[in-house]
Amino acid sequence: MARGFLVYLIDTNVWLERLLDHPQAMAVEQFLAHTPTTALFLTDFAFHSLAIILLRLKKPTLWRTFLQDTMIDGHVSGYSQSCPRRWSVSMR
Repeated sequence: MARGFLVYLIDTNVWLERLLDHPQAMAVEQFLAHTPTTALFLTDFAFHSLAIILLRLKKPTLWRTFLQDTMIDGHVSGYSQSCPRRWSVSMR
C-alpha cells in the first residue's frame, strides 16, 4: 500500500494573521516553523487576495518580502482552483 503525504492549503487569513502581526501571529509562526514548506499550498485566489489587501494597506515591501520568503525561497506551492495544477512565482 502506497503512503500519501499531508499537505496544507493555507487560507488568506492565516497568512495575514502572521504578516500583520495579529493576535494569533505566534500560533501561525509556530505552525509554519514546524511544517515543511513543500507541504504548504495557497490558491491563486488567496495569492491575489493577499496582493490586493497588502497593496491597499500600502505595504508593497511586505508583499515583496512575502513573495520572496514563501513562494521563491520557501517553495510554497500555488494551486489553481479552476485548473488543478501547481504554479510558482519568479521575481526578475
